[in-house]
Amino acid sequence: MNEQSKIFCVVGRSRASFFIKPDEKLILSVNDSCNPRAIDFCFQTHLVDRGFETPIPEGLRIEARGTASDLKSAIEQYTNKANDLAGILSVSANAYIPPIEAELSFDDTPGIQEHEYFQSFVKEDQPTEIPNRTLDCEMTLKFFGTVANSIHQARLMRAIGQYSAALGHWRPGAEMMCVAHCFMGIEALKPVALERHRLQTGLSKEQLACEWGFAATGRQKLNEFLDVQVRERVLFNGDQDCRRKTKKVSDDFEHGLSNFSELHPIAREVVVPTARYLRTAILTLSGLQETEASALINGYEQPRGPVKVIKYVWGRLQGAGGALAQQGQAYPYLRWQSKLLRVWRDNQGKYSTRHDDNMTAVLGDGVKLTPERTEVWDGSIVRTVPIPTQADQ
Repeated sequence: MNEQSKIFCVVGRSRASFFIKPDEKLILSVNDSCNPRAIDFCFQTHLVDRGFETPIPEGLRIEARGTASDLKSAIEQYTNKANDLAGILSVSANAYIPPIEAELSFDDTPGIQEHEYFQSFVKEDQPTEIPNRTLDCEMTLKFFGTVANSIHQARLMRAIGQYSAALGHWRPGAEMMCVAHCFMGIEALKPVALERHRLQTGLSKEQLACEWGFAATGRQKLNEFLDVQVRERVLFNGDQDCRRKTKKVSDDFEHGLSNFSELHPIAREVVVPTARYLRTAILTLSGLQETEASALINGYEQPRGPVKVIKYVWGRLQGAGGALAQQGQAYPYLRWQSKLLRVWRDNQGKYSTRHDDNMTAVLGDGVKLTPERTEVWDGSIVRTVPIPTQADQ
């Protein structure tokens, strides 16, 4: 039997920040130069029965089937391609997918009796938080098709990869990394945006440069001028302030021109609009119809990073200073444990949960903690978190 005609199945999982409806699958067929025939990928929700009213989603299951010379090659090729496709899903749902790793792989060639096999054992911890954003499979298929058929596929995939990386850092405190990745994604799309704008206006490079105020006697050459202008006018939609601050964060971070403490406040200010400009550009430049791009832009406006819940407790300790911690402990603290009590789906297919939260104070002898308020934040969303003032305290 020809080695390249062997059929392999590679299965992986990823705890994504969205889910595919339990009765749906996203099936993509991808041509790869390393394989004589297409690789078929199936993305679907990984459902687990944890004893609740409904099975709960614990990320995505990704199955790939195709040909390869051996099992190790199949694992490497299929996993790499799955991560490229995951980026497209991330942009479509505007939500993060962690890197996909092979969990189970085997030779499934008919007509033979001995098959290569591989399994990576993954510890399964019961999650306490469940993502509640669904992927629009129909629109994602259209988005995949436009990217796959685009003459600018390479640049689109670079921008998609940068946006996916930004979503991986999408949490309070990591805004600088998000901005840096988004700016690199925007840089990748400059030639694509310029070509599309010229097609829409019917203008040559010289005519467009003249319309945008190019001075032939200046220091900038025509292509350099257009490069700067398309970034500001088209990709940043004329938002000069955001463009300027985003570029500063990216450049100063890359070249070590500023301390992180100087860049973090600027990044927090521009991270949300910069991400919006990049994702909008990817969707519109991919070749989607205007109505299709608008459906994904407006339907998934808020980016979601890794599934995470941030919990705060504000309160007062009563006790002697210097003896607030329990003996053997460095500090006084609360042990906060959370357990899922109930999970159910509503009429729209959204998951609802109820938790059992227990807080145990670990304090020194005679020390008391009086909680004044607790806060629970969706840590997958970047937002301004209010800082308590003296009046609050």
